[in-house]
Amino acid sequence: MKKIYQWLLMGGLMVLTFCLGITTYAESKTSQAGITFTGDGSIEVSVILQKKDKETKEVLSDATFELRDEKGTVVEVAQSMTTDGKGEIHLTRLFPGKYMFVETKSPKGYQLDQTPISFEVGFDQTSVKVTAYNEKSKKTGGTTQSTTPVESTNKNQSTSSKKPVAQKQEVAKKAKGNLPKTGTKMSSVWIILGILILASAIYGMYRKYITK
Repeated sequence: MKKIYQWLLMGGLMVLTFCLGITTYAESKTSQAGITFTGDGSIEVSVILQKKDKETKEVLSDATFELRDEKGTVVEVAQSMTTDGKGEIHLTRLFPGKYMFVETKSPKGYQLDQTPISFEVGFDQTSVKVTAYNEKSKKTGGTTQSTTPVESTNKNQSTSSKKPVAQKQEVAKKAKGNLPKTGTKMSSVWIILGILILASAIYGMYRKYITK
């Protein structure tokens, strides 16, 4: 803080300026509208997030959230950001502005839902309550599974298993149709050759007999 002192010396004006350090103390002041302003510029509010089961509307504890501003930057707060036994998170002091809750850890047995839940704190708004819902995880055989990947995997397996079977059947049919014909032709050739050899032998013996 500056304070100016002036003196008249020998008909001239001499101006001296002093800087005085003043310690200020933050105080909470309540306006006529009922809004309590704190020393750091934030206001006292009541922001409540409640987590529930989407179907049964049962409150869910042990869900963890982050508080972010409208630009997506994480805002540090003094209060716990994990839902309590009533499924609630309570915030009591924030600067005016737009905020969002983003889930980072879902309750056990439930799917994580990172959809931002937006709300606004204003000078004319001292109480905000939002509700977030979770769906139960889909389990098969005691493990959480996604339905879509399982279906696509089964389709690929069934397609790949059918094609080799069809190819084997076609090969077997061709083999059964061609092999007997090949064997018949070969046996006919051997029979003809045997008859010719036998006839040649008989003819040779006959000529020897005539010559004698």
